[in-house]
Amino acid sequence: MRQALWLLQLGTPSLPTPSSVSKYLKEFLMDPRVIDIPWIARWLLVHGIIANARSGKSAKAYQKIWLPKGSPLRVYSEKFRDELQSILSSQEIKVFLGMRYGSPSMRESLDQIRSDGFDRILVVPMFPQYASSSWGSAMERVYKLLAREINAPSLRVIPAFFDQPEFINAWANRIRAAEYQNYDLVLFSYHGLPERHMKRCADSCLQSNGCCDKLNIDNQFCYRAQCFETTRRIQQILHLDDSKLATSFQSRLGRTPWIKPYTDELVLTLLNQGKKRILVCSSSFVVDCLETLEEVEIRLRENFITAGGEKLEMVKSLNADLDWVEGFSKIVERHKFLK
Repeated sequence: MRQALWLLQLGTPSLPTPSSVSKYLKEFLMDPRVIDIPWIARWLLVHGIIANARSGKSAKAYQKIWLPKGSPLRVYSEKFRDELQSILSSQEIKVFLGMRYGSPSMRESLDQIRSDGFDRILVVPMFPQYASSSWGSAMERVYKLLAREINAPSLRVIPAFFDQPEFINAWANRIRAAEYQNYDLVLFSYHGLPERHMKRCADSCLQSNGCCDKLNIDNQFCYRAQCFETTRRIQQILHLDDSKLATSFQSRLGRTPWIKPYTDELVLTLLNQGKKRILVCSSSFVVDCLETLEEVEIRLRENFITAGGEKLEMVKSLNADLDWVEGFSKIVERHKFLK
């Protein structure tokens, strides 16, 4: 049975230039699931302030990490698609890649899926943990695009895979390879979100200090709780003592409260506690991108060393490494259409 596997990624500017970055930021930040304020206020904020203020600075950041073939996120995502295709070809599955923002767009990739004659589509947002602003936004776009189809295809969706053994083992393998025993602490740094996004997921979110300590039916859609669950599962595989790890959140934007603790502040607190050698694992990403390569590997490291730290290293993401590609193919196998 022929079926399409539709991989959905966040997206990236096409070039590391202020104009390209500005175009990307406008598309990204005008998404009401990303900045959840009334349209006119969002338009004025994004077009009048953020895009103009950040495009130049962000373009310089992209220039530091840009690869000969383009943006790391796109290069690694395309390589992952191609490597996965080589494994899944025997199962009559063709793999497609679409970007929520930027190119290749989800519209373009869906058009290719349909022109190739597929009427069964297996969709997977490539965000390990569920967040309305990433996973939810991608799926909302899927449903809107398919709603325009006269002959709507059959659809199956692979859920967030933050707790799947293939994902957990892939990260554990990388942390082992980085020789985590030689560090004072392993820091699991996840992408941050505004606190108000968490509170909209469940009434219990952020109502107590320990509300994310255990994943349960009340917080099952809480991004922060899923991040802590990912940390716990990797910890179990590596037999890491609680004193040898921490979890934090990066990439905050604006003045509104974001989920805590903040990565940039926590590393300095840890340094004051004598943690001079830190290994950082950004396990809310499956490919290296601006947030890992520039924010963590360059900027966070520089700030830590400047403050007196001895060493801060980042574990490279899963990218298109063979063990992750093979592991992900097993996730696909569990969710694909059956004959």
